[in-house]
Amino acid sequence: MPTAALVLSGGGAKGAFQVMAEKYAREQKNYKWNIIAGVSVGALNGVMIASEQYQRLEQIWNTISNDQVYTGGLNYWSVMKIIFGAKSFYDNDPLRRMIELEIDPSKIKTILKIGYVSLLSGEYLIADPTQHPYVDNPLLFKQAVLASTVMPIIWTPENNPPYFRAAIDGG
Repeated sequence: MPTAALVLSGGGAKGAFQVMAEKYAREQKNYKWNIIAGVSVGALNGVMIASEQYQRLEQIWNTISNDQVYTGGLNYWSVMKIIFGAKSFYDNDPLRRMIELEIDPSKIKTILKIGYVSLLSGEYLIADPTQHPYVDNPLLFKQAVLASTVMPIIWTPENNPPYFRAAIDGG
């Protein structure tokens, strides 16, 4: 049985392709992932794959809609809000709720690395659910996964000092 790393990039709807390509590699080619790394939508998929929640992940992709990911939009009023200090055009609270509901770091069975970037320092950071501070705080790990999906100006960067300061998409 081949062993390999699974690296999942970003790209929104490309996440559906990732899920089916991973399923093919795992079920048809008998790949076993000894490490999974993901950014953006790859972080979302990576957590579910590392938790072996394959059917649930496929179900999510078969039923997902925009309102389950974000609210708001790009219009005159949202542009005016940005001009007067708002940090984003859209709100990703629906995605935050989905992450809080669907992800359970204690179920992760494969080495997993989630990437995100600090807008303040420019530093690329990695969240590992088996390392401090994430092992002690599952909610913090979920926030790191969300941070990995944040596109600047589209969604508000994640902030939770001292752990997250303007954390955004790792891609």
